[in-house]
Amino acid sequence: LGDRAQIRTDTSGAGAAGAVRVTVGSLEMSGGASIRSDSSAITAAQTTLRGDGAAGSVDVVASGPVALSGGRTRISSDTIGAGAGGAVSVQAATVTLAGGASIQAGSAGTGVAGDVTVSGADSVRLSDGASIAGEATQSNGGNVTVNARRLVYLDDAAVSTSVGGPGNGGNVLIDPQ
Repeated sequence: LGDRAQIRTDTSGAGAAGAVRVTVGSLEMSGGASIRSDSSAITAAQTTLRGDGAAGSVDVVASGPVALSGGRTRISSDTIGAGAGGAVSVQAATVTLAGGASIQAGSAGTGVAGDVTVSGADSVRLSDGASIAGEATQSNGGNVTVNARRLVYLDDAAVSTSVGGPGNGGNVLIDPQ
């Protein structure tokens, strides 16, 4: 996926957004491409509508490599209303993020953020401002788990959870299995 291509589900009302599941041999994403489920929507006039329904889960399963590069390139589930954020899961032989790309679950509303799990059968590599994160501003943050059998490599990158308000932060677990 490149040049702002999107695979996504949204809700801007009380109903839940649908789940997204992508099963591939390999996946490359760049140029602001995204795979996501959100509990909000952006209208053609660039107005954000708050969704009180839950965001859906996002699952990416690849038998080969998954590589994300470039700012705004992401796999995510976010909520800005009362609905919960969805869980995000990426499973691949190798997972590589670079140049500000991210895998995240977030909440900018009162709904709790979802959990993030990234599993590389061989390795997970992050560099050049890339991140795997769970973030919340008004509610509880989700947990972040990174699994890899051989290598978890971070260079100018982050695996994190954060809360900017009254909620509890999530946990970070890095497990070499």
